[in-house]
Amino acid sequence: MRILSRIIDRFAFPYSLFLVIKNPDIAGKVKLKAGLVLAAIYIYTLNPIAIIANFIPGLGWLEDIIIVSAAMALTNKFLPEINLPELRQKARTRVKRIIFWILVIFAALILISLSLLGWLIYLAIRHWA
Repeated sequence: MRILSRIIDRFAFPYSLFLVIKNPDIAGKVKLKAGLVLAAIYIYTLNPIAIIANFIPGLGWLEDIIIVSAAMALTNKFLPEINLPELRQKARTRVKRIIFWILVIFAALILISLSLLGWLIYLAIRHWA
């Protein structure tokens, strides 16, 4: 359960920055800073050129997690004007809901795939028997 909580935190952080950008009550200067931090996180994470390549199992992802965690820690210093913990809590609840539905859809797709595979095996056995 602790791992799931950390995964939710990692996804909730960028989403909380998105909530900062979307909030009409926050000043444009703060939104710009949040947008730059969010863009930097996504550009670094999606960039094919990294310090440690992502195709190395585990090490590339570990490096991305460390960089994003450092960005999370520095964001509080960059954006002291906003109440980031409150937004992060709102983002956590939404991310939990999103992860739940992703898992439900994933389980349904697995069940459908296994059903189709069973049906194909049944047809193959019936055809060759």
